[in-house]
Amino acid sequence: MLNIMAISKPKLTGDGHELQFATNNLSHFLFFNMLKLALLAGSSPDIHFRVVMVSASAHLLTGLNISDNYNIQKGGYHPWSAYAQLKLENIYMTNEIERRYGRQGVHASSLHPGIVGSLSQEELADMLRNGMMIKTRKSMEQGAATTVWAAIFQDLERRGGLYLNDCAEAEMSEQDGNLVSGKAVPHTYNSQDESRL
Repeated sequence: MLNIMAISKPKLTGDGHELQFATNNLSHFLFFNMLKLALLAGSSPDIHFRVVMVSASAHLLTGLNISDNYNIQKGGYHPWSAYAQLKLENIYMTNEIERRYGRQGVHASSLHPGIVGSLSQEELADMLRNGMMIKTRKSMEQGAATTVWAAIFQDLERRGGLYLNDCAEAEMSEQDGNLVSGKAVPHTYNSQDESRL
C-alpha cells in the first residue's frame, strides 16, 4: 500500500479528506474491508491469515487525538505531528483487527521498518530539523525484512496485535525521546482508543 509522509501543508482529496489521512489510513481500512469477508470465509482451524501494516516509530510523538479534526478543517496542522498521528492510527487499526477477528483466524500486526535508504537527502534533512534523530539508515532490503518476517515467520502463526521492529516484537519502554528507537511505549497499545478509532 502507498504511504505519504509529512507533506508541508494539508491538502484535500476529491472526496474532501485530508490527503495523508486518506492515503495512509482510509485506503488501508478500505483495502482490509474489501478482503475481510474472503479472509474470514477462507480461515479454518488449520488456516489462519495475517494482515501486516507498516507503521513507524514516529508514533512515539503522540497519543491519539480524536477531536473530529481528521481532515484538519479546524486547523492545527504540523507535517510531522500529522504523520506521527497517522502512524499511531495504523497501529491501532491492526490491534483492533486482531481484537475483532483474531479468534476467527485473521490476525494483524504492525511494524517499524526503520529509516530506509529510499528517503531523499532533503527528507532526511527535514527529519533532522524536526528533532528526529537518525542513528541508522537501512537499505531497502533491510527495511523490508521485518515486513517479510511478520508475514511468514512460523513463530508468529496465530498471533497478532503485536508491534514489531528489527524482526522481533518491539521492546516496551517509557517514552525517552528517541523517535527512531522502534520501541513500543504505553500509548502504543490502548484498547479504548483503538476501538474508538
